[in-house]
Amino acid sequence: MNPCFKLPSVSILVAIFMFAIPLNASAGDAKPVTVENLPLEVTLDNLPAQPLHEPFQWQGNAVDFAPDQLGAQLNFTVPADRRLVIEYVSVEAFIDTGDIVIFSVSTSLSGVYATHTIVPTFLGPAGGFGRSYLAGQSLRLYADPGTIVTIYAGRQLGGRGVMKASISGYLCDF
Repeated sequence: MNPCFKLPSVSILVAIFMFAIPLNASAGDAKPVTVENLPLEVTLDNLPAQPLHEPFQWQGNAVDFAPDQLGAQLNFTVPADRRLVIEYVSVEAFIDTGDIVIFSVSTSLSGVYATHTIVPTFLGPAGGFGRSYLAGQSLRLYADPGTIVTIYAGRQLGGRGVMKASISGYLCDF
């Protein structure tokens, strides 16, 4: 379903048409059918002024974990007049001790706040830290206009740490 439009899908229209045909019809009841194509006029004047899907990407860099914190997060606000459709998320985290136990993305849609978990992969020592983790996920998440999108990295033990994340997708009129 296209989140930018609220029109019935072609499959619904086909289903309605199929059920409108009587089931007890026989070949003897057949009547000639005439099919006509309606003229379609498309001009540059009646096309939308902006694209239906405006590409979107965001990146948050180098958020430090405080030694007494068990995680860190990055946040951004969806533009007030557009719905965000997230299609890809990537997160990296570097820590001294402990294990990353969760990467997640949280969004709000129609008043419902939901958190979606992304599975991290351990990479080994990197960037001056004892442990590094990466997660990348192709997905489809939605966020309403003016809501906050949160990317979170949680861990088991405290200590020094850094995370960064990026998101790509598109904005559409709401």
